[in-house]
Amino acid sequence: MNEPTETTNISDSSARDIFTKHADVKRSSVRELHGETLVIEQSAATNVTATDMTARQSAMVQATVTNLAATSSALVYTQATNVNLNAGSQSVAVVAAGETRMDQSAAQVLVADQVNEVKSSALGIVVANSVALRDSTVAILIARNVEGNVSPQLDTRGAVIAGAIAGAVLSVVFVATNLLMARRRR
Repeated sequence: MNEPTETTNISDSSARDIFTKHADVKRSSVRELHGETLVIEQSAATNVTATDMTARQSAMVQATVTNLAATSSALVYTQATNVNLNAGSQSVAVVAAGETRMDQSAAQVLVADQVNEVKSSALGIVVANSVALRDSTVAILIARNVEGNVSPQLDTRGAVIAGAIAGAVLSVVFVATNLLMARRRR
């Protein structure tokens, strides 16, 4: 394993593997970036691991972070304790063990313990213990406690019904396929 340096500054370049305590990355691309405190601006990274990360106008494929604050950034898969997505940040999948806050952002899948505050955001599927939404849209919501005026396209009861219907339809298709295959073999 590489020994981390104290502070790393990367600007207008590309790097492969960075192990550091503190990094300031601007207008650059990095394959692997590991550190305690990372500030990433107008940059791209494939795999990021950090204690505290601030991302502005950046893109990441995979991020494993304790505390994440992202503004106008794109994240494919994020696993974090605390997540704060702001001003146009978009994520495909977010898994958060602690608190999640979103303001004018989007996530296709959000699995979190506490979704503390979601304002003016769009969410596809949300699974959480507690959710607080304001002026936001949710397609599918599965939560124990919901705060705010929420009109999901599919709630917990609807998700169970949809799952049962999908299972029944797939069972019928499976049985019909097996019967047709058996007839062709004769």
